[in-house]
Amino acid sequence: MTHPELPVKPEIIRGKKNFTLIELLVVIAIIGILASMLLPALNQARERGRATSCLNGLKQLTAANIMYTADNEVYVKVRAGKSSTTYWYGVNSAGGMGGSGGHYDYTAGPLFPYYGSTPRAIICPTFAATAGLQTGDMTKMDSLGGYGYSCRKYSTKAYFQGQISNGVTKPAKVKNPTETVMFGDSQIQADNVTGPILCPYGYGMGHTNGTTGFRHQRRANISWADGHVTSELFSDGDAVNLYGCFRDPDENEKYFNHLYPDSIELIEI
Repeated sequence: MTHPELPVKPEIIRGKKNFTLIELLVVIAIIGILASMLLPALNQARERGRATSCLNGLKQLTAANIMYTADNEVYVKVRAGKSSTTYWYGVNSAGGMGGSGGHYDYTAGPLFPYYGSTPRAIICPTFAATAGLQTGDMTKMDSLGGYGYSCRKYSTKAYFQGQISNGVTKPAKVKNPTETVMFGDSQIQADNVTGPILCPYGYGMGHTNGTTGFRHQRRANISWADGHVTSELFSDGDAVNLYGCFRDPDENEKYFNHLYPDSIELIEI
């Protein structure tokens, strides 16, 4: 005699429970909130590292210019000649200060022999990251590296006596090397003519904010003629695009004049 099969009771697994859709959404929301809280801190930490690397690079670049004077008696000239394609940072085969598409050869620059063992010294890592600058082949760069060389005016055809980059200034002629700007972060984009120049507040092309760029969390890294480097806080200028001056706006100009407070008349070179 066969018996009908009895229904099997589902086994109850105690202590285990599937997440509901609402619970999953709550967990995802919490993870998103935590990530949004941590991301700014991580970005800030990354930028602090880049800013430190930038300071070290500027220090090496400045040391290179000081070593250059030992062999040439004067600081390197911002531009070899009025129509030359050779600048302090290298050669721009496109001519002038514009050009892109691999026109910049850093290795052909007059300072390269003095810092060539650390070739990335001429590139600001924050600029490279934000502008998407490829730093593989130093002979075919698409842009300048983000630094400018101290000039009294937005020009590579007009020079001042009190301009360290005029091609005739000797270290002994710098009155106060601890307060004379040599290199620094320049407000620059790829193929932007402000690249090789760092001019003071009150000067510029189409504006009077100068060309110092404050890309390191509202700070600009600056090197000085005695070889030391500093991180300077933005004080005045274009507060949106963050270029302008550091310290007292009324005194910013003096840091770009190595003869201050003496005459800074134009000279023909």
